Amino acid sequence: MLVLLIARATCYPHPISESHRKLAEITEMIHTASLVHDDVLDACDLRRGKETVNCTYGNRLAVLSGDFLFAQSSWYLAQLGDLEVIKLISKVIADFADGEIS
Repeated sequence: MLVLLIARATCYPHPISESHRKLAEITEMIHTASLVHDDVLDACDLRRGKETVNCTYGNRLAVLSGDFLFAQSSWYLAQLGDLEVIKLISKVIADFADGEIS
């Protein structure tokens, strides 16, 4: 939602582009992947009142699911073809991993 709101604010009066929509979807995929991995690391059974992926399917499938979401989001990001956006989002993912390691 934040990506779309920023796009709306900075592109007004032009409509939100398909690239903005795709970037919003990619951002959500990355966010979801980070939550899945975080729940594994923190051994959480619930997130927002519902069972976590790791609680339902085990840590192995949860990690693979998070990895899949990261991989897919990276592929979709590359399809946008905007090197600056790719660099920025890649840095965010690297910082996330660094923070979890720390």
